[in-house]
Amino acid sequence: MPATGGTPVPLTTSGGVLPVESPDEKGVFYLTPGQEIRRVAVGGGMPSKLVQAIHVYPAGFAVTPEGIYYGAPPHSGDQRYIQFFSFLTHGRPVAVAQHPFGLGMNVSPDGKYVLFDQIDEFDRDLLMVKDFRP
Repeated sequence: MPATGGTPVPLTTSGGVLPVESPDEKGVFYLTPGQEIRRVAVGGGMPSKLVQAIHVYPAGFAVTPEGIYYGAPPHSGDQRYIQFFSFLTHGRPVAVAQHPFGLGMNVSPDGKYVLFDQIDEFDRDLLMVKDFRP
């Protein structure tokens, strides 16, 4: 829906999740069910595929004026790359994450740091409680 109000405009015809508005406010980036990052104009239209084969869900990404940071498929066990897709020069690896991470990813305002959530330990407990009802 336009910021000034009015009739909502569909942005995609094939669905998508995690929409992020571009810094110039002219486009929206989103994840497709096929694990691609696409961009579509804020008024709708044909989307363009920017990045394919991102890490399977959960997969966060961050948009900057220069490009997109995202989680790339693992190259060894639970590790995965933090990849950067430059709007000018295309992709390059940035870092290796030693632990799984989820949807949280952002870039510091000065562009010096990529911030992402990290799962250090994932555990569950199954307990049996006897006579817990009065």
